[in-house]
Amino acid sequence: RVRREFKGLREKFTAAFEQAPYGVMFVDPELHPLLLNKVFTQLMERSELDLVGQKVDGFFHPNDRRAFAQALE
Repeated sequence: RVRREFKGLREKFTAAFEQAPYGVMFVDPELHPLLLNKVFTQLMERSELDLVGQKVDGFFHPNDRRAFAQALE
């Protein structure tokens, strides 16, 4: 029963992530992308393989990096 419920939740999460109308990204504790949805890669005009492993703050304009860092605090 629990396994079926988990599978159902995982399927719902995956659908929500993949079908989100906005860019979504999951990062590791060092702020490197682990998982990006298609909208995010389209916004960045790069492939997921190009973006995974890079430092996230490099995705932002230099003028926006301070606000990004503050948002993480």
